[in-house]
Amino acid sequence: MSDQLRNIVALANFQNLQDRLERWNKNYSLNTVDQNVNQCIEVLELNSKLQGQVFNLLAAIAAEGGTYGGADPLKRRLLPWLASGVGRGLSQDTSMKLISESAGKDKQIRDLTDQYEAKIDMLEAELKNFKLNSGDLKNELEETRNELQVTKKSASGDLAATEEELSRLRRDLQSAQDEVRRLKSSSLLVDDYETQIRRLRSEINLLRDEKAIFLTGRPAPRPVEVEEPLPCPPLSPCREPLPPSQVARQHSLVNRFNDLYSRARADANAVLRLVSDDNDRNQRIVNAALIETFREVKLAFRQYRLRVRKALLPHQSLDESLDEAVTSYVDRHGEFHEVFGLKYHEVEEIVSDVLRALNRNPAISYAPHIDYYDLKPFIRKAVELAWSMQCLHEPLDLHVGMEEELIKDSLYRRSYDSDYSSYLVHHFVWPALVDARGNCLTKGEVVTRKAGDAPRRSRSRTPARRSRSISPRRPYKGY
Repeated sequence: MSDQLRNIVALANFQNLQDRLERWNKNYSLNTVDQNVNQCIEVLELNSKLQGQVFNLLAAIAAEGGTYGGADPLKRRLLPWLASGVGRGLSQDTSMKLISESAGKDKQIRDLTDQYEAKIDMLEAELKNFKLNSGDLKNELEETRNELQVTKKSASGDLAATEEELSRLRRDLQSAQDEVRRLKSSSLLVDDYETQIRRLRSEINLLRDEKAIFLTGRPAPRPVEVEEPLPCPPLSPCREPLPPSQVARQHSLVNRFNDLYSRARADANAVLRLVSDDNDRNQRIVNAALIETFREVKLAFRQYRLRVRKALLPHQSLDESLDEAVTSYVDRHGEFHEVFGLKYHEVEEIVSDVLRALNRNPAISYAPHIDYYDLKPFIRKAVELAWSMQCLHEPLDLHVGMEEELIKDSLYRRSYDSDYSSYLVHHFVWPALVDARGNCLTKGEVVTRKAGDAPRRSRSRTPARRSRSISPRRPYKGY
């Protein structure tokens, strides 16, 4: 029985019947009547053959069950169907609909099967491509790994060389720092030696005077020393040459003073120009602010020296006088902020004193719309610079001149907007910087103008360009 069923399935006669029906449906309108009748007869013959095979299969199945095998379905379904006539159990339309639905489902199943097999083939092809690409990627990965190993080996060698170079540079830096410390200590020793030499000379002169007074009743003339340096310039009396530390610090402070002129002064003038278009008055205010700052700093520095003198008095030794000890202490520790020298609150106090002095200054015309507190940044920088200049062994100071006097070419230069036919100072733009010996280190700047000339006003109330002159600098010479 199973063999017959497999044969029916293998022959696919029902599929052939469906194919014939589809071909007949396509060519129905093209065929003649005889051809259509022949097609219909062929379908009936094929259908009868198929029914015969199915009935034979039914008989074989019933025979396997014995005498009564399959009797119940035959009685309930087959015999009533045969009694009512073959094909009368269902209407013709219903029977054809069922057959068409079955054929459609079979066709859908075949189409899905074909699509599934096509997708499987496509996926297998993609899988092969992926395998090939993965093989290529594995090869590239291996090559990259080899290159990485080579790079790592070369980098390790470069790193070792770099570490060796860094260690060598560290050793050089350490040796340079040691050399700097040694030079600093030697410079301090030189300063100490110079201080001791001055102290011994003064003591020798004092003992010589005492001896002469004791013997003759009048002081002995000072001997001329052959090892004295060359005479100083004629602007100042002959003095000892400055120590190297004094020359270096003085040169640095002169540079800071020039920087204060070229930058901070221009910024202060720009701030004043926002509220006042009187350029002459603005220049007078900045110049007065600098002069008042130096004056207040000198007063504060005197108080500081008195405090240092009072602190060093209980610890004074016989080898050094008190004035020299105070000078040495100020020379070494005066510029250290917040510890030994000028503190922040003292700077603010000096700035407040300068602002009050500007309000009392008769040389500045009264202007209620000008607020001097806008000049606090400029005054604060000037305070720090003036304090550093006072801490020198020979302090630096400003030359204060008077208006309507003849210009001193050795101390001042004219500004670009001056009247060069006049020699009278109309007002000061920047004071001159002089040392304790009276030598001019940096020239100041003045405006010369004839009496009765109108004051110059700013062209706009916005910050203007800086002055054409870079700085009132003159070549600096160490002494």
